[in-house]
Amino acid sequence: MNHNSNSRFDTQIREAIGTAPVADFESWQQNHGQVLNSLGEVAKLTPVSAGDKNHRRPTAQWKLANHWRLSSIAMVTFALAALTAWSMVPGQPAFAKAIQEINISKSISWVRTSYFRMTSEDGERFWLQTEREEVTYQEPGFFRRDSYDQAGELKRTHIVDPAKRQRLTLNLQSRTFKLKEFEADELGWKVEKPVEGKVKLNVGPFAWFNRAIEEGGQWVGQHEVDGRKVNVLRWRNLMMGIHNPKNVGDVWIDAKTEKLVGVSHPGASVFDPQTLEYRDNKAEEKWSRGKILGSITKDIALDSDVDPSIFEFKIPDDFTEAPAEKPPAVITEDELIQWLEVLAKVNDNQFVDSFIVRNTRKIAQATHKSDNEKTADELRMGEIWLQHLNNGNTMPLWDFIETNTVVGDHKYLGKGIQLGNEDAVILLYRLKETGQYRAVYGDLRIEDVSETDAELIRDGA
Repeated sequence: MNHNSNSRFDTQIREAIGTAPVADFESWQQNHGQVLNSLGEVAKLTPVSAGDKNHRRPTAQWKLANHWRLSSIAMVTFALAALTAWSMVPGQPAFAKAIQEINISKSISWVRTSYFRMTSEDGERFWLQTEREEVTYQEPGFFRRDSYDQAGELKRTHIVDPAKRQRLTLNLQSRTFKLKEFEADELGWKVEKPVEGKVKLNVGPFAWFNRAIEEGGQWVGQHEVDGRKVNVLRWRNLMMGIHNPKNVGDVWIDAKTEKLVGVSHPGASVFDPQTLEYRDNKAEEKWSRGKILGSITKDIALDSDVDPSIFEFKIPDDFTEAPAEKPPAVITEDELIQWLEVLAKVNDNQFVDSFIVRNTRKIAQATHKSDNEKTADELRMGEIWLQHLNNGNTMPLWDFIETNTVVGDHKYLGKGIQLGNEDAVILLYRLKETGQYRAVYGDLRIEDVSETDAELIRDGA
């Protein structure tokens, strides 16, 4: 969509849903302080506009740029953020009850539909194409995703078995299978360790609950979905970059039952398949390109009956093993320094705000420029980024930490530090191979540091 169509559609949405309800958290807190006490730290909320956070280490799943990851993580993240922020609406004391309902659920299933804009071979015509995924999760980490093509034929099945610590992918089109073992601390995605005093939503698709709480959301009014009136929470996922206008998701909560109805990503301010001019156009046999527009998750069921046999690893006799994938290249400290330096130069000689580099405005703006608009440093940043993508990686900073350091034993301190500052530590990490702490300074030198000094650096001393 162009800017003008976005503006027109925003106006239509505002007219359709009316005035957004105003959250009054202070009043709610006075009336329901016992709820906050019972939830502990997890109930601390911050608005979307509060700025960046230095988040925990990105997971291996976030590094896999495939759609099924988003279907599970984003859907539940948005849902849990919605149920939490619902407590901020005056007169809605069901906050703790709604969270508890999800917390005690042993299984959850949903259907995710992805929407693609297809372009004709001559580039003159468009039509809408959809693909469907049926997903089931069951404690303590069983996961199954069945993907269907446009004709409704099953094309791929992905199963996670936490007991075997394996994941199996069956490609019905190529008649191949892929069997892969987990890392020692994975169940198909990273599992955060329980923290005493917090709601125990830290396993499987629920692992992003705390981040959803921290980042918050904004109530934008009411809408109608499948004949039901829903309250709409609009939420921005900081992992996807706060300066990306398409990085919004709408969570739909039934206005009467307070049940989760669904999730649209991006939200209606960016994407709504019902308003697309070409949604009813006839598909053509030949096409030139396709672009994903977004996805809608619905038919969400908590504690649905699940047949355990759906998680069994059954490989058909005529399937052959898929060729082994080339492992990603290991990023060196020299390459880490090269990346940190070019980011700082693009950001007016100041280190980026957080691990999520696109949450730094200058970096985000540079990624949306055409090549003839970019500076030499911006072009260099793109070249380095592309080089690492071609080597099987994503963000060099993420990947260096993921591959080379002890899990969770690192801290980024670069926000606000000028390039060349020889006294300030911008990154602390502990090497996996040697157990040695290393510190990167503002002048981009790297030095060994003792455990005592590492603690002082962590504490800001």
